[in-house]
Amino acid sequence: MHSTKATTSPLGGYSSIPAAPSPTPNTTPNHDNEQERFEREAMPHRNYLYRVALRLTWNSDEAEDLVQDTFLKAWRFFDKFQPGTNCRAWLFRILRNSYATSMVRTCRNPQGRLPECFEERRASPQDNPEYQCCQRHFDDEVTRALESLPPAFRRMVLLCDVEGFHYEEIAHMEGCPIGTVRSRIHRGRKILREALQVYAGQYGYHPVHFNGPVA
Repeated sequence: MHSTKATTSPLGGYSSIPAAPSPTPNTTPNHDNEQERFEREAMPHRNYLYRVALRLTWNSDEAEDLVQDTFLKAWRFFDKFQPGTNCRAWLFRILRNSYATSMVRTCRNPQGRLPECFEERRASPQDNPEYQCCQRHFDDEVTRALESLPPAFRRMVLLCDVEGFHYEEIAHMEGCPIGTVRSRIHRGRKILREALQVYAGQYGYHPVHFNGPVA
């Protein structure tokens, strides 16, 4: 059972966190303490985790709660983290599992749909009313296209095309073969492309086909 520390913990502005577990007999002594190692290894990824959480929840408050929960669990089980391995991937798995658990517990988005609060993000005013109207129509189509993806496809497409992770990194995060990552991203992109091409055709836009680089 872990004791509780005050907010001078590695979480900075977050709430109190459990005290670091005592080293086990098999643990190699470190020159710095557990809190310093946590700050060095885990805390640099806080902004990344918030971006991922925001894309999962589309709500800043829920994203902050999810990140806080992730760091609480990471701190509690930091003795299980293997130094020298990918800390970002380890934290991502904790965040992903926390999010999945919260979805089951609260019965929100049982079909893996994007939350309705995405509407609030799209409703921000623009100086140009015509642009605002067009942008909203486009966002509607993007939302529907994303919702049409199976959750695993959508997550991998976002990790690759938005967050910029390589296939190898995503495979490590998701705990699956790299071939599975390649297949899901390819199929996810294909679904999105086909859905948005239908939308573009309805508004008079037609895809341009390139046969190769221009000499």
